[in-house]
Amino acid sequence: MDSSDPLEITPSYLPSSADKPPKIDQAKAKVVFGLLARNASRSVACAGARFPYSEFKRCMARGERQKEGEYRDFYEAVLYYEAAAENILLGVLWEDAVQNKNVGTAKYLLERRFRRRWAPRMDTSKTVPLLQSPAEAQEMAVQLDADERLARIEALKAIAADRQAKRLANAKPVEPLEVAVVEPPDQTP
Repeated sequence: MDSSDPLEITPSYLPSSADKPPKIDQAKAKVVFGLLARNASRSVACAGARFPYSEFKRCMARGERQKEGEYRDFYEAVLYYEAAAENILLGVLWEDAVQNKNVGTAKYLLERRFRRRWAPRMDTSKTVPLLQSPAEAQEMAVQLDADERLARIEALKAIAADRQAKRLANAKPVEPLEVAVVEPPDQTP
């Protein structure tokens, strides 16, 4: 290929030798940070910056292990921009809950922030009996499968009946056809 060919791209994040670790391309890192700040996922931010996600994960792992340096700075910046995006979304939810008095949003925030007190709890009143043998477990599984199948069949029947009722309600009346009665020919000799 000609060296001026725009399709020939030599990525700057690839190592020039096996001994030397890659440098983080600062221009691509800024694009990643900007997309993360707008609530893009990590993989989408990397795609937008044309930064391979596998390389991003390696940089993050390396930055998590380091105490200081370029990779640590990159790691902390990613966490910072993700936290900033999260705070923006939380602010939008908070504003909707408080200013617009949206009960659904307020309930969601309570359930997420104070899970022990506000999250829905499982109904523990229904208990499953302890089974004595594998045969009993198999029998119960078969019975549950049969019950579930019957419930699905009944649900499908109800849906079909509802659809039929809607069709009949929306159907145009049909005018009766006039049928001419033809008498058979006399067969006496």
